Amino acid sequence: MLAAAEPSRPALSDMLREGTRDAHRAAERGPFVRAFLRGPLDRYAGIDARTVAAAMTRLASRTEPGHFVHHNRELRELTRT
Repeated sequence: MLAAAEPSRPALSDMLREGTRDAHRAAERGPFVRAFLRGPLDRYAGIDARTVAAAMTRLASRTEPGHFVHHNRELRELTRT
Protein backbone atom coordinates (compact mmCIF):
# COMPACT_ATOMS: atom_id res chain seq x y z
CA MET A 1 0.00 0.00 0.00
CA LEU A 2 1.33 3.43 -0.92
CA ALA A 3 1.66 6.08 1.72
CA ALA A 4 -0.20 9.32 1.15
CA ALA A 5 2.03 11.94 -0.38
CA GLU A 6 2.89 14.85 1.85
CA PRO A 7 2.19 18.26 0.44
CA SER A 8 5.41 19.72 -0.88
CA ARG A 9 6.93 22.52 1.13
CA PRO A 10 9.11 25.23 -0.33
CA ALA A 11 12.82 24.88 0.31
CA LEU A 12 14.36 27.01 3.05
CA SER A 13 16.47 28.87 0.49
CA ASP A 14 13.33 29.78 -1.47
CA MET A 15 11.60 31.04 1.66
CA LEU A 16 14.64 33.11 2.66
CA ARG A 17 14.97 34.58 -0.82
CA GLU A 18 11.31 35.52 -0.93
CA GLY A 19 11.29 36.82 2.61
CA THR A 20 14.27 39.14 2.10
CA ARG A 21 13.59 40.21 -1.50
CA ASP A 22 12.31 43.70 -0.66
CA ALA A 23 15.23 44.41 1.68
CA HIS A 24 17.75 43.27 -0.93
CA ARG A 25 16.16 45.38 -3.65
CA ALA A 26 16.17 48.44 -1.40
CA ALA A 27 19.84 47.87 -0.55
CA GLU A 28 20.79 47.36 -4.22
CA ARG A 29 19.18 50.70 -5.10
CA GLY A 30 20.72 52.55 -2.17
CA PRO A 31 23.37 55.26 -2.50
CA PHE A 32 26.21 53.09 -1.15
CA VAL A 33 25.80 50.34 -3.73
CA ARG A 34 25.21 52.81 -6.57
CA ALA A 35 28.42 54.68 -5.66
CA PHE A 36 30.28 51.39 -5.30
CA LEU A 37 29.21 50.25 -8.77
CA ARG A 38 30.26 53.52 -10.41
CA GLY A 39 33.92 52.83 -9.70
CA PRO A 40 36.06 49.89 -10.77
CA LEU A 41 33.15 47.49 -10.31
CA ASP A 42 30.91 49.24 -12.81
CA ARG A 43 31.07 46.18 -15.06
CA TYR A 44 28.73 44.48 -12.57
CA ALA A 45 26.14 47.24 -12.55
CA GLY A 46 22.87 46.78 -14.38
CA ILE A 47 22.56 48.15 -17.89
CA ASP A 48 19.39 49.02 -19.78
CA ALA A 49 18.46 46.67 -22.63
CA ARG A 50 18.03 49.65 -25.01
CA THR A 51 21.62 50.69 -24.29
CA VAL A 52 22.84 47.17 -25.08
CA ALA A 53 20.79 47.04 -28.29
CA ALA A 54 22.07 50.43 -29.48
CA ALA A 55 25.68 49.47 -28.74
CA MET A 56 25.25 46.12 -30.51
CA THR A 57 23.93 47.91 -33.57
CA ARG A 58 27.03 50.11 -33.69
CA LEU A 59 29.40 47.22 -33.01
CA ALA A 60 27.83 45.09 -35.75
CA SER A 61 29.13 47.49 -38.38
CA ARG A 62 32.77 46.99 -37.35
CA THR A 63 34.80 44.86 -39.71
CA GLU A 64 37.92 43.90 -37.73
CA PRO A 65 38.23 40.13 -37.18
CA GLY A 66 38.38 38.56 -33.75
CA HIS A 67 36.41 37.89 -30.58
CA PHE A 68 35.67 40.84 -28.36
CA VAL A 69 34.36 41.48 -24.88
CA HIS A 70 32.61 44.79 -24.30
CA HIS A 71 31.91 45.83 -20.73
CA ASN A 72 29.16 48.16 -19.52
CA ARG A 73 31.29 51.30 -19.60
CA GLU A 74 32.19 50.82 -23.26
CA LEU A 75 28.61 49.95 -24.21
CA ARG A 76 27.38 53.16 -22.58
CA GLU A 77 30.09 55.21 -24.31
CA LEU A 78 29.12 53.75 -27.68
CA THR A 79 25.58 55.00 -27.26
CA ARG A 80 26.68 58.52 -26.26
CA THR A 81 28.69 59.21 -29.43
